[in-house]
Amino acid sequence: MCIRDRYLTMRLHAAGGEPTYALLEIANGEEVPAREMDSAAVCALTEMAICVAALDNDRHSFARESGRRQTDQNILTVLMAQDGSTAEQALHDAVALRDSVLCRFLELGEKVRARAGRPLRRYLDDLAHGIRGNIDWARDVPRYLHTYGRGAVPRTPTAVPSTAWSEIPLADGRVPPRLPTIAWWWQDHV
Repeated sequence: MCIRDRYLTMRLHAAGGEPTYALLEIANGEEVPAREMDSAAVCALTEMAICVAALDNDRHSFARESGRRQTDQNILTVLMAQDGSTAEQALHDAVALRDSVLCRFLELGEKVRARAGRPLRRYLDDLAHGIRGNIDWARDVPRYLHTYGRGAVPRTPTAVPSTAWSEIPLADGRVPPRLPTIAWWWQDHV
C-alpha cells in the first residue's frame, strides 16, 4: 500500500466526518431506511464527502501548518514525500485527486437520488452542503486567516496558495485513482 493510500485510509477516519454526518438524520428528524443508508452507494457517497472535505481542509491549513512545521498529517506533505515533488506540484496533484472524488460524488449522487426516498434525498443534499459549508468555513475562519498571539495580524500566505476557484475540475472523476482505499467508489453501485 503506497503512502498516499495509507494516508487516505487514516484521514477518512480522522477527519471528523463520520460523527458529523451521523447526526444528519437526528438534525433532520428523518431516518433514512437501513436498506438505503447501508447500501454500498450511500456508504461510498458518505466517504467521498468526508474525503473531499478532508482534502480541502489539508489544502487550506497547509500555509499555517508550514509556518509551524506541523505538516506531518497533510496530503501535500505526503505527496511531496512520496513523489519528491514541489509544494506547487503536490498542490496540483492533491486538487486533482479531490476534484476526481468530487466529480464521482456528483455523478453517483445523481444516480442514487433518482431512486431515493425523501429522507435519503435530504441526506444526500446535506452531504453536498457539508462539502460546500466546509469550503465557506475555511475561507472565513480566523484559524486560516490570522496568526495568533499578541498583536495577531492577518497572515500573508507564504506557502502554496489554496483558495483559487476554477469552473473546470483538474480531473473529471471518470477514471478511478490507483488507490485501493477509494477505488471501490468507482464500482457500479446502482
